Amino acid sequence: MNNWHKLQILVLIQLIFFLLELITGLMLRSLTLIGDSFHVFSDLLSLGVAMAAMKLAKAKPDARYTYGLRRAEVLGALINGATLLYLCFTLIIQAFNRFFNPEEITNPKFLAAVGLAGLVSNILGLLVFQDGHDHGHSHNGGGHSHVHGGSLLSGAAADEEASAGLMPSEALAAEERRLLEEQHSYGAMDESSSHINHHHSRPREAIKSKRPLNMDGVYLHVLSDVVNNIVVIVLGLFVWLTDFSWKYYADPALCMLMAVLITWGTIPLCVRAAKVLLNAAPPSVNAAEVKDDIKSLPGIVNIHDLHIWQLNDEVLIATLHVAVSAPPDSFSELSRDILHCLSEHGVSSATVQPEFVGIANGSRECVAYGNTSSGGLATDA
Repeated sequence: MNNWHKLQILVLIQLIFFLLELITGLMLRSLTLIGDSFHVFSDLLSLGVAMAAMKLAKAKPDARYTYGLRRAEVLGALINGATLLYLCFTLIIQAFNRFFNPEEITNPKFLAAVGLAGLVSNILGLLVFQDGHDHGHSHNGGGHSHVHGGSLLSGAAADEEASAGLMPSEALAAEERRLLEEQHSYGAMDESSSHINHHHSRPREAIKSKRPLNMDGVYLHVLSDVVNNIVVIVLGLFVWLTDFSWKYYADPALCMLMAVLITWGTIPLCVRAAKVLLNAAPPSVNAAEVKDDIKSLPGIVNIHDLHIWQLNDEVLIATLHVAVSAPPDSFSELSRDILHCLSEHGVSSATVQPEFVGIANGSRECVAYGNTSSGGLATDA
């Protein structure tokens, strides 16, 4: 059963329980139950957004969206998280008002029974969702590289781009064959290669994700429902089994507690999604360490314009300019070392622009190969 079918099952479960909770909450005049029903409704919306994002993410690249819509699922996760935060805010406001005007819960037994039914249904949904949670994967450099001018793509990244429709053009493919033939003329890299004995400043660390960020948002919704159902059960039992004069204040108190807990769990999801959309490097990658690691390679004079960012929650991309003292005809071997170094930090696709440094009249001269950077805009050299 794939994720799409799992989402369809969850939609059916959540729709049935939403109607049950909403009708029961209105009959019993329970703010907690009504609030929980709206939370279930937000789950339905999140499932709809997740399903739409999954479809959009499969769209092929075109002239306008050159990466396709690979970030649709990240955007869906942010929308789901923001919607959930808004609902929590409204629940807190309503709970605050209910403290001044508490209402009697007329049938606490039925309230607890509905909470128990919801707990069972959400645990069932959680089990359905958990069934395939570990199908996520991380992308790292493989045992070979593809060189497109100044662009280096690991084997896994090439597969990733192929699945997205990002195939190289005929011209780039021809250039790749030419460069690979040139590399083979130098002979295969042996144990004396400069990078074999190169020690990285940190161990290999990939972008590890058990599930896509979009599915993480759905999972958070379902998991928070389990907590909400437990709160409803506790409220029903408390009102039913106690005779405290203030027992009806437990309804807004538990509602507020529930909203705070959901908010606490939702904020990290929103932050993660926002960081991806803002092209931030993942926490597992330290750009300064990557730079120091590459600079320690023999032949590297300097590095600048290093950018590391995520296309989505699985694919990590890097672009950089390297000033090298090696001649242009030997850069192909050094480029393999750079690619290997980046892949050790979890980068799956990298574009490297070499700048060949020479000595003239006692000063350094730098000649760029391929493209040069001008004010952050790439221009042909």
